[in-house]
Amino acid sequence: MPKDSKTAKKIRRLEKRLERYKKKENIENSDPCEVLEDPPNQVNDPDVLSFVEDNTESTSDLDSDLLEALGEPSISQTDYGDEIHPQILARINNILTEGLVKEERDKIIKSQLIPINGKLMEAPRLNVELAGVLSGPSKTRDSMLFNRQQDLGLAIAGVSQVINSLSKKDFDKLSIIRQLIDTSRLLSNLHFQHTEVRRKLINPFLEKSLGENLKHNKRDSFLFSSLDEAVKSHQTMKRASNALRPRPALTGGTNSNRTSQSGPRNFQSPLRRNQYQGHPGRGQRRGQYPRRQQFRPPNQDKAAVPASRGRARYP
Repeated sequence: MPKDSKTAKKIRRLEKRLERYKKKENIENSDPCEVLEDPPNQVNDPDVLSFVEDNTESTSDLDSDLLEALGEPSISQTDYGDEIHPQILARINNILTEGLVKEERDKIIKSQLIPINGKLMEAPRLNVELAGVLSGPSKTRDSMLFNRQQDLGLAIAGVSQVINSLSKKDFDKLSIIRQLIDTSRLLSNLHFQHTEVRRKLINPFLEKSLGENLKHNKRDSFLFSSLDEAVKSHQTMKRASNALRPRPALTGGTNSNRTSQSGPRNFQSPLRRNQYQGHPGRGQRRGQYPRRQQFRPPNQDKAAVPASRGRARYP
């Protein structure tokens, strides 16, 4: 924390302490039948007196030579000019927030003409040789920039015509005002178009539904007016729509969730090569062939069969 702020806090604390001393002394010396005109202002606390004296010495003004060496303090506040008439401002503010209507823009373009000796004020056209090289989106972007540059050239031409009219002895005041207001409208429309471009560049970084809601949001000193309230209302609407949306019915309880995660329960992996298909017998593991059985002739008694198991002997 800076030293000046600490000093200011100490001064305020001691001033409050001084006021308490004054009140206490007034109560002790007050008479119910008399009213003191000048209450005593003396303080006998040596700590308070010494601190106030040291403070007054430390906060005294600096020398003029030292102030000149330090220079002027930097001010971050924006400076504004004089106010203009509200009726003049109303014809510009509407264009700054909503843009210029196409019919009105075409009317201004017909009235605002570029001087015959100032053809460089026109926007340069795209070369025919380059038109076949560019893609469709590139041509569209170049056409948009061409129109904006053309409006800027018309505004420059309008200001030049006004300067030319004022240089003459006899000039028409109303015609000059008409030219200036048309020029202001063109420049205000360009201002609005650049605001829209900046908003469109930010739109891809926002949620799609939020970007759709902010399309009708007008600007103020920021690109989006009351953005925090717009975001809160969007989140509220989103929660309400999620609550009203029907949820799919769950079948099978927890087993259905387990089945959906691990796959269908009737799925069986394909058999491996030489894998025994069927139920395993006694002393036999799954995946092995059964042991060879001893051949028994059809008319032979069971007792005549040898106990040892060998390969089957065919007659």
